[in-house]
Amino acid sequence: MKLALRKLRGELTPAPGELILKPADAATRERRDIANLAVSQGPDAFLRAAGEITTIVTSDDPTLDDLLAFEFVKLQLAGKPLPQAAAAFARYAGLAREGLRPSSVPLDQSLEGIYLAIRNAHGGDLAQPLAFSRFEGDWQRMAGHLLGAAGSGADPFKVSLFADAPEFARERTFLAKDHDVYLQDVLRGERWLIRIPGGPPSASALILRNPKSLLWKHWSRADQGAPTGDLYLLLGVDFGSGNWVFSTDPVQRLPIKELADRLQAAELAQNPQAAGNSWFDGAPFGHTLVAAPKGGSKLSNEALLKVVKAWCQATAPKAKKPQSAAPVGLLVGAACVAALAALGAIFGPMIWGNPQVQDPVARGNTPEVKEIDFRARGAVMDDEEIEKLRSQGLQIEGHALIVAVGSSSYGKLPAAVPDAGRLYCLLRDKFGYKPENMRLLVDEPERCLDSKTGKPLKNEGMPTRQNVSKALEEMSKLTGRYEKGDRTNFVFYYAGHGETEKRASDIGYLILSGYWESDRSAPDVQAYNMGHLSRDIREKIHSTHQVLLIDCCFSGFVTRTRGSYDQNPEKIYELWKSKAHAILTAGSEKQVAYEVGEQSVFSATLFRALGEGTKGMMADVNGDQIVTDAELAMYLRQEVPKIFDGTRRTQTPQYHRGTEGDDVGQFLFLPRP
Repeated sequence: MKLALRKLRGELTPAPGELILKPADAATRERRDIANLAVSQGPDAFLRAAGEITTIVTSDDPTLDDLLAFEFVKLQLAGKPLPQAAAAFARYAGLAREGLRPSSVPLDQSLEGIYLAIRNAHGGDLAQPLAFSRFEGDWQRMAGHLLGAAGSGADPFKVSLFADAPEFARERTFLAKDHDVYLQDVLRGERWLIRIPGGPPSASALILRNPKSLLWKHWSRADQGAPTGDLYLLLGVDFGSGNWVFSTDPVQRLPIKELADRLQAAELAQNPQAAGNSWFDGAPFGHTLVAAPKGGSKLSNEALLKVVKAWCQATAPKAKKPQSAAPVGLLVGAACVAALAALGAIFGPMIWGNPQVQDPVARGNTPEVKEIDFRARGAVMDDEEIEKLRSQGLQIEGHALIVAVGSSSYGKLPAAVPDAGRLYCLLRDKFGYKPENMRLLVDEPERCLDSKTGKPLKNEGMPTRQNVSKALEEMSKLTGRYEKGDRTNFVFYYAGHGETEKRASDIGYLILSGYWESDRSAPDVQAYNMGHLSRDIREKIHSTHQVLLIDCCFSGFVTRTRGSYDQNPEKIYELWKSKAHAILTAGSEKQVAYEVGEQSVFSATLFRALGEGTKGMMADVNGDQIVTDAELAMYLRQEVPKIFDGTRRTQTPQYHRGTEGDDVGQFLFLPRP
């Protein structure tokens, strides 16, 4: 059965083989709960041509209700029974069509939320064949999930149908990041305490200016960060050029026609000719909506809002930064939360599907990845150079700060803390790093085990923003005790959550303990700006050779302020004498980082590369028993993507290093005898 989209206005006549999802009874032609009609009366309730039906036509901008009706009618025309809970799903879709929230299920896990994410991913014009084809494919994916749930008798009013469904991870990512953008819209707007005539004695109003969030209306209606702690009863939106819209909560259906009258009076006072172009009073919507005249209001924004404030008796709320009622899913993984440079970019091709790979913790998109030149992996040295390097290299002191966040109020990352312990033991046992020169900050110390004793390693404290800063200061003192010219190593490792925030340009953050319980509208307080991390380590740590290993989603933000290394050295020894500041990340600034089972893809490959538990090192490409940062990067870039062969997932580690002044050396992993 074919689905077709069309503008359904005026007189409608089905073509041969068509059924149009509009009531056949002229008296109820404008009935909007189409899925309910399909369940209760079947295909004959709709406009249809005689004979066999091959095409079902619905609106060119279909709602969840329209498409659920399409699925039900398709089943009925094929002579198949409707799912057990079809009536409940139809009622739900009908309520959602009216702008209501039928259940308390978080929007990012709800039927209407997932559908809105799918619909908004494909632009405003589904008449374009490619856009329609992709949209239809996404809808069929959702329809299969819904019909399966309805067939099992699930109650959409009580049960979250999408919370644990990996095939809808990208939609949840979209919703989570759109909510983050909404919070930024709120910060740029105004919030009032109001008393609307006929309404409650105290309510909240939100004024948005050119909102960037696509679903601002939905977020505002469930925002318990409103001054009164429930939602925004009145919503005003400035779309620019005098195009204002005001509306009240559709659940309470509080009429605001008086506001339209007052604004029109102010318009006429300024321009008597405005009589022929009035403010829309929302009569078709029960007077719950007020909109500016065609072409926009001629009132200044200041004058216009003065009228609105007087009408609703607006006052300023007590100073309080807005927060969401409940976290709508900052998506995390081996660590992650997806970026929203452009909302539509989140929806790349389907990435799920290889039964041999377990469901990943991280969820996200499949973006373009900038290719980096990895020619610089070092030439084979002669015996004299190796001897020189070993004699001097064995004298250097190694230092490390290892940070891992394995648990949060959103979800656990099983591999993060154990991986921190594995790296600690690898540096100590294979590369000779002394315990007194290393610091561990993990949030589950009982899971950070010594490979020799099986007991927990010494933990310096929870991995909070304050403790990380304190540890960097301690490492600054430790690495500053050497004579000028002494060569020392410093390794910084982070495994945990990553997040991006949309500002003038996207910013990436390492999400540390305490972030989830803090005011997330000010992430710099409890999270670590990835763009600052490289700079801070370079400025605070006195070690001549530094490497940052970042295993989190969108970790490529760490490299934003660094150049990429594209030289082709002939002598590793000569380069090693220069300072080094290298960065290896699990993925790009737009990629998620995956955990498969209870192993991080990036860190597990890193440990293999450095020969955990073995004599050799897989990343020692040229067989000189030394691994340079460039060799390590080459190995990670080659091996990590192989894990996803046969799937449509992607993760490509990134490699950047300093090119400033004498900061062009190589970091060496040199095993101790």
